[in-house]
Amino acid sequence: MAYRAAVLTAIMGLTQAGRASTDSSLALLTGLETGCRAGPSFSGKERFCQSTRSLFEKVRQAPSERREDLINEGLDELNFAAEQVEDPSQAAAKVHGTLSALNNRAGRFTHGRRFADRALETHPADRDALISRSNAHFGLKQFERAYEDSTLALAIDPDSPEALRARALAAYGLGHLLQAAEDARKALALDPNDRTAFAIMKLTQGRIPSINIDALHARVANEVQREYHGLVHQLNQIEEKRRKPQVSAPPHPADSLAQAAAAKIASKDYWGALANAEEAIRLNPNSALAYYYRAAANNLLGRYEDAISDATRALMIDPADTAHRDVRAWAYNKLGRFRDAIADSQRSLQIDPRDAYAMANLGYSREKMGDLPGMLRELRRAASLSPQFQPALKDAAERHGMETAASPSGPAPDPGRRARSFLLVVASSAIGGILISIGFLYLKTEESPSAAQPKLPLLASNYSVLRTLGLGGMGVVYEAMDQALQRKVAVKMIRDELSGDPAARQSLLEEARTVAALHHPGIVDIHAILEDPSGIYLIFEFLEGQTLDQLIRKRKRLSLPEARAIIKPVCQALDYAHRHQVVHRDLKPGNIMVTGEGTVKLLDFGISRRLERRSNAGTGGWGTPGYMAPEQREGIVRKESDIFSIGACLYEMLTGVRPRPLDNDGPGYGEKATAVAPTLPSALDELIDRSMHPDPDKRIGSAEEFWARLDGLEAALET
Repeated sequence: MAYRAAVLTAIMGLTQAGRASTDSSLALLTGLETGCRAGPSFSGKERFCQSTRSLFEKVRQAPSERREDLINEGLDELNFAAEQVEDPSQAAAKVHGTLSALNNRAGRFTHGRRFADRALETHPADRDALISRSNAHFGLKQFERAYEDSTLALAIDPDSPEALRARALAAYGLGHLLQAAEDARKALALDPNDRTAFAIMKLTQGRIPSINIDALHARVANEVQREYHGLVHQLNQIEEKRRKPQVSAPPHPADSLAQAAAAKIASKDYWGALANAEEAIRLNPNSALAYYYRAAANNLLGRYEDAISDATRALMIDPADTAHRDVRAWAYNKLGRFRDAIADSQRSLQIDPRDAYAMANLGYSREKMGDLPGMLRELRRAASLSPQFQPALKDAAERHGMETAASPSGPAPDPGRRARSFLLVVASSAIGGILISIGFLYLKTEESPSAAQPKLPLLASNYSVLRTLGLGGMGVVYEAMDQALQRKVAVKMIRDELSGDPAARQSLLEEARTVAALHHPGIVDIHAILEDPSGIYLIFEFLEGQTLDQLIRKRKRLSLPEARAIIKPVCQALDYAHRHQVVHRDLKPGNIMVTGEGTVKLLDFGISRRLERRSNAGTGGWGTPGYMAPEQREGIVRKESDIFSIGACLYEMLTGVRPRPLDNDGPGYGEKATAVAPTLPSALDELIDRSMHPDPDKRIGSAEEFWARLDGLEAALET
């Protein structure tokens, strides 16, 4: 934290030094002067342009080293003239937006924010004004607002390097290092010549005398680089452990929850993983696996002390599992406890001399302690065992001007191919929000030049695979083109361990056919089910938009009319599915998508079950704690289970609070909705209580009835 605070203090000064955007102050002033000469008229233009021309001529005739200072000195007069511009036109908004950028460069962030506000009052979709306001918020240390504005700018122009840098800067201020790394790396991919993207923004020389600018740039870039590689390696180890068969005799109900936690990590839902793991631990306090996944989730959330505690509990139960020590070593490294990390890594290697993750942890520890030969030795060992460590080896060597010898696994990857693989990573994380795809793609693209275009036997003649979208709970998801119909589709290739089990394979096919028979505008369509000895492929309609979960995180909470507009199609889709004897079983905000056209779709019916199996407790406790009805713990499937989940979703939409996992005999959502958001009508509490009653027989009976009650509540408010 002290390091990040120091870096942020330095970056604040650098922002004031004039590198808040890629445009120079002279270029901004020139743009204003050009607009005065050739642009459209607006109220107050004559006076403003008189001030602009006067300053422009003075700056143009001055020596280059004086121009920045002259612009800053003339800002007061220019600001006053711009304040008098009262016009809703685009030209006036451009004036205010440019003044915002000029003031930001001069360190006048309050003025910068005020002018950006003026531009956005009349033109709320002005990308440049949003970026300027984001930079102003950052200068004022209002990092959350800076993040919101830069995210809005990216929604308008996803390929704007300026917006990406602004959000990376805000994310770094918030301590969200991973998001900062992702945005900075994408900015670098869009502008390969900008080597300062790792440092979030361009740094100005000589404006902070107490700090060596080049050294600061290197420190920031290196920290982001290490953070990225470390996270990729941790995610890959979690995925390897998830795929490894777990021996449990006899099986315990908590096992399925532990595996569900792993699946949540794979889909970037770390809080969901935490909830699953906590429920698994409650059911089985001796589950080393549950403690491991909770430790991993805590690491990924930056809760390193909690991760150490959980990993230690896992080791007390199963001291021979090296993954437990590896996850603890990673947390020790993040806290600067390098000797403890080294001790854990060395013990892991005594148990398993081929534990490449322990070697990578050792390499990180050695580097931070100044043992560069030791760092290189450990990373070479890791890279010789797994190609996924080659990028970390190459970057670490470049950081310190060292040579990397070719590892036994082959030469270092082609830089061009690495750049191409990174572009795929950026695309997958931006579209799907599935963080594991970063590690998965990085690993696969290093192994084989053709990995980015997977060989799918059944798809070769009918579908052209465009890219990998991510790795979900049941398999890999690709974006593909249907050659016959010339439309994009999503292809889910089911994991080998599922498709290789005849009973599981048959059950999966039956489930897929059941869902494929559902045709409703509120349910994502399955176009086809393909099967051959190599696996099972589900062909879905391709959707672009954002999940309700993402919407809630961005907006914090929704208004009642907004929630009502989303809940209505959800209820209609569920009512249709229930009438066809299908229950969703994992309804939650992450499985509700709002497309770019405003259509609401239910996702992931892949774990649904026919109602006639509702008494089969052997199906396990599928679902997500907080949204999962109590009977689901016993494997009982009822349509009322989905009603419970609708209530939980509505509660979170209106309060912004994630429902807590159920106690044994009480509701699962915590405080009343009206206690969290007092402006909500009191009748809403009764609706949520009825829908989330622990006894399914006492719940609202159908999705249709749920919607009728919510609609009636809204109608009563209107009258």
